[in-house]
Amino acid sequence: MIHFLLIANMQGQVRLARHYPHSGLSAEQAAVDHADIIRKAVSRSSKQSSFFAYGSGIIVCFRRYASLYFMIGVDDGDNELAALELIQLMVEALNTYFNDVTELDIMLRLELVHIIIDEVIANGHVVDANQANILRPLKLMATHAGPCHPEQWTR
Repeated sequence: MIHFLLIANMQGQVRLARHYPHSGLSAEQAAVDHADIIRKAVSRSSKQSSFFAYGSGIIVCFRRYASLYFMIGVDDGDNELAALELIQLMVEALNTYFNDVTELDIMLRLELVHIIIDEVIANGHVVDANQANILRPLKLMATHAGPCHPEQWTR
């Protein structure tokens, strides 16, 4: 079960934080946890593994893509490699939609990033791993509600 999803830049600034209801963290505790988790992930060298234990019963799996760190907290008994594959899936979906996602895309189009994440994860469980299904709501929004894709924006 997934407890949280964090996206942070290399300076440790949180760009997206999503906690799922069963994690039971208060807002204050979550902010402290974010800083500690990001600090641990950013400080690891490329020769160290991409996951580490955090707290009681949580494993943090992370990957770095360009200048962003994607981190997922899963139960101790869950498969860490599956969590890394989930991160890969989300990054591929974001890259497909934004044509190579950047930190600026995440900051300026946060609602679209939330839609993509909501299509993959619901209530701490993976619900879909098909990229076409993940991006379908955004395509529907673009056809029915006007420009939604950055390439369709008019000035």
